Amino acid sequence: MPPLSRKLDIFYDAPQLRVLKYQHWREYTIEFPWTQITNFTSQYSWCSLALEDLCRVTMADKVTIHRCDTRRKALPKINTPTNMPFRSLSIDVDDFGYLLSQWFRWFTLPNLEVLQLSGVEFQENHPNGRFTIEDLPSFISRSSCTIRSLSFSRLAVSDKDVIILLRSLPMLSELTIHERHYGDYGKNVAVTDTFLKCLTVDHKKRGIKQPFLSRLEALDLRLHAPFATEKLVHMIQSRWIPDQKHSDRLEVVSLLSFNLMVLYEQEAVDIPIAGLQMLDTLKADGLEYNLTVEALADEEPIMYDEPDYSDDFSD
Repeated sequence: MPPLSRKLDIFYDAPQLRVLKYQHWREYTIEFPWTQITNFTSQYSWCSLALEDLCRVTMADKVTIHRCDTRRKALPKINTPTNMPFRSLSIDVDDFGYLLSQWFRWFTLPNLEVLQLSGVEFQENHPNGRFTIEDLPSFISRSSCTIRSLSFSRLAVSDKDVIILLRSLPMLSELTIHERHYGDYGKNVAVTDTFLKCLTVDHKKRGIKQPFLSRLEALDLRLHAPFATEKLVHMIQSRWIPDQKHSDRLEVVSLLSFNLMVLYEQEAVDIPIAGLQMLDTLKADGLEYNLTVEALADEEPIMYDEPDYSDDFSD
């Protein structure tokens, strides 16, 4: 039950409070010393209420939006981007927060360096749904920010959308893309042949145009078997450039670390690591390389109860 008072201020005088996780309900609000919060998480709130709180944390450096509701009645009525100082932004979405791009319409973040976008392993209402990030490039352009670390985890984002976005991030040094466990058995949505080709450095062509992700130093991929093993290995080989002079000539920094997780169906006869041995050679030469494999379970993933918003959506 919500408290009898609609407004609580018992936490307002808390001079040491810096980290805050908050679920905002329409029935009541809690007053916090908003301007001293540096690490803020809004969780399980309506989009409109979460945005109200996010606009209050004017000194926040790190912000997380965790499974907030972006369905129609949860959206705010005014669409005016607000300038905020966040350097790190994480957005976790689920079935109720399916409109991922909604968040990018409401903020201008000139200091943003770290962007992490993640979903659930299995979407109950949209098991094969695709997330769209068409508002993300315009958000980056409007913010004029320099994103150095980007993560897509458990999101069915197309390779085309990812490539378009990455072309707008020339200073990116860390990239993580994790395909979903469930919903796309044996199919990689983002890490495709086209994606691997774009990420491959052509050592024969120099000075024609700026190389794709020329500052990339750390790459973390999780993908389904089977995949284009030769193309993946060739891409990593092309980005392993330990010779500094050659790296300078190419105007591409060397990849320093590569983490790879391979997902395969439990019925597979062989663990799908054939063809990856060349990466062990690069590891011996100095590349920080880690390989893990995981068999997908036969049973349906465990579904957790979602917060009940039925009363909020009644007429």
